Amino acid sequence: LRRLAAGSPRTLPPICCLFFVAGILCYQQATLLRSDDISHYANQTVTLTGTVIAIPEIVSDSEQQRVLRYVLLAEQVQPFAAAGLPASGKLRLTVLDRPALPESALPAAYGDKIIVTGKLWELHGYNNPGQLDVVTALTRQGITARMSVQTQNLKVLTFHQGDSWQQTLANWRSSIITALQQVMPLNDAAVLSALLFGGYQGIHK
Repeated sequence: LRRLAAGSPRTLPPICCLFFVAGILCYQQATLLRSDDISHYANQTVTLTGTVIAIPEIVSDSEQQRVLRYVLLAEQVQPFAAAGLPASGKLRLTVLDRPALPESALPAAYGDKIIVTGKLWELHGYNNPGQLDVVTALTRQGITARMSVQTQNLKVLTFHQGDSWQQTLANWRSSIITALQQVMPLNDAAVLSALLFGGYQGIHK
């Protein structure tokens, strides 16, 4: 740019405009939703089929209920009383898991293909000053919608075959977090877990 401006100062404004327009086009391309994106079904109760593409997170853990977070890559969506349709996009799925299963077991794991029924919602954040902008953070990951369900509304269709380093790492991390929770208050354990592994799950603000 400096060389172009030095050669002919009148060329600088058009070049800056071109960079500005290119930036806008890139932003629109990144935020443009496909016609079959699951976010178009917000505020509807649907049955969704997809694959777990991230290691599940245990957001909170108590004697009564665990709260688990999944990232689901949508493949098919079936609105109420309608046929199944192809779907795309990523979903943040929160599962309220009562301890009917052993403590170490999860309703679904990384790589599993699942089917889940619940109400789809748009992403939501409070945008409080000094706090994480959850909507922006999720959108950057390609997550466009959210759903919260009970365990009984989730069914694994196909279990992931074989072990993965992601799952091994997740099991190791989970065992450390569980050990911390057993020897100190939950909030202190959450703070120490955040220092070790990142994130902010379980920290009371």
